[in-house]
Amino acid sequence: MVGSERKTQFVSAVVYVHDAEGALGRFLCTLTGALEGLFENYEVVCVDDASTDGSADVIRAVAAERPQTVISVVSLGVFHGVERAMRAGVDTAIGDFVYTFERPGIPLEARMVAEVFERACEGHDVVSAVPAGGGELSSRLFYDVFNRFSTLPGPLGTELFTLLTRRAINRVGALTSSTPLAKAAYASSGLSRSSVAYEADLASEPSGFSRERRERAIDSLLFYTSVGYQAAKTLSLIMLGVTLLSLVYAVAVFLTGRPVEGWTTTIVLVSFCFAGLFLLMVLIVKYLSLILSQLVRKSDYVIGDIRKVTGGKQR
Repeated sequence: MVGSERKTQFVSAVVYVHDAEGALGRFLCTLTGALEGLFENYEVVCVDDASTDGSADVIRAVAAERPQTVISVVSLGVFHGVERAMRAGVDTAIGDFVYTFERPGIPLEARMVAEVFERACEGHDVVSAVPAGGGELSSRLFYDVFNRFSTLPGPLGTELFTLLTRRAINRVGALTSSTPLAKAAYASSGLSRSSVAYEADLASEPSGFSRERRERAIDSLLFYTSVGYQAAKTLSLIMLGVTLLSLVYAVAVFLTGRPVEGWTTTIVLVSFCFAGLFLLMVLIVKYLSLILSQLVRKSDYVIGDIRKVTGGKQR
């Protein structure tokens, strides 16, 4: 623990919960213990993203064991996914500093909570605890592509958790009401960012891309990188090259006087061109849908209930 006296700043910890019954109890006990030892004033906001297991019971059990900790549960009416659910939690949190935990299965230690806070106190508005190895293979590959084509000031990567200042939250909230990747929005805010690396065993974390993660990855690539433009440009050049070759072939057949053959080749060529054209249309439509979602401000999540379960009593 850094320092012997508890800090006077009010901090919030927002925890994403979706069918995390197995790891949630141990994680919340570690988190609340770390916050209690480090801060005089703190709260924990658990965002229950339509869990179907006993996650809610685990939260109540932890609250009963730690009556001195203010624990709130934001229950979402339907499944929203990590990004929108965490926005609901951050909007509910009242702390001057807000820890965001998107994965309650991470190997959390009290010193990590303290060290990330100390780094924020050095003048950084966004501080991330990151795995020293860069995370699982699928995440590393995604961020390799993302950072290569990114338009953001600085690279992104896998995070264990993040600490945000109230200024960062307000800045991003004023810039946009919705984003497919919150860390990218904070990176584009112009505020100071930093990171602290830790050796972390993520073997227990879900591997690969779920449907929700795949959709979020595609939206993030299209919104925050030039990968869509580069793909469209490359495809257009390929189509142009094939068209030129076809023109050369047609001229050669005409000059040599040989009969036109290759009906199959012509059909393949036409099919290829139309396939490329439709792919371009898909990319354009995707861009338009993302732009439209940013222009039309609307509620990005639906909260079914908010309850304080401190001491095991619902309020």
